[in-house]
Amino acid sequence: MRILRQICDDAALAYGHGRRQVGAGRTRDRAATETRILAAARRLFARAGYDRVTVRAIAAEAGANPALISRYFGSKQQLFGEVVAEAFRLERLLDGPRPELPSRLAEFCLRRGSSGDRALIEAMNRSSAVPELRTAVAQRMDQHFVEPLTALLGGTDARERALVTLALVNGVGTQRRSLGSRGLPVGEEAASARALLTATFATALGSYDSAS
Repeated sequence: MRILRQICDDAALAYGHGRRQVGAGRTRDRAATETRILAAARRLFARAGYDRVTVRAIAAEAGANPALISRYFGSKQQLFGEVVAEAFRLERLLDGPRPELPSRLAEFCLRRGSSGDRALIEAMNRSSAVPELRTAVAQRMDQHFVEPLTALLGGTDARERALVTLALVNGVGTQRRSLGSRGLPVGEEAASARALLTATFATALGSYDSAS
């Protein structure tokens, strides 16, 4: 099946410039291929770290042509940034009742510490020493979370509030990874921490609660 998918990708790569195909079908094919590449990259980055994973290895894992990674994501660095953003999906927290956003952010921070993404988070931490990777991750976080939250908040200081909110999310994650069991509690014991985090996020978001 993987070989068949790669043959299809090869054909699409060679044929795509020559003829105009049905728009909806091509969009579905691209979306499916991007999903496979992201899933494969996430597995490999978490397993081996950024440096030890090659574009060809990701393509082989996804059953895709290596050239499609450059076409769809630009580079391995940019793909890594997309994997990190996709793994946390912070933009999903913006959906739902507006006054409840602070509590959704608090719940995310407490839940993330017990998720199965520890290996990927460690790979992200190691990559922070590489300026190019740090930039790629920052660009994706800005695109997926800071920009939409800025638009949602409105006002002259909306971007600053969005950046502070992201800093809080990252800071809580770093604290929990550093302190482990001595860090913020989880489960039923997290009620007090959840309330404090909710209040902190509400302050960072400013007038968000009263926005129409």
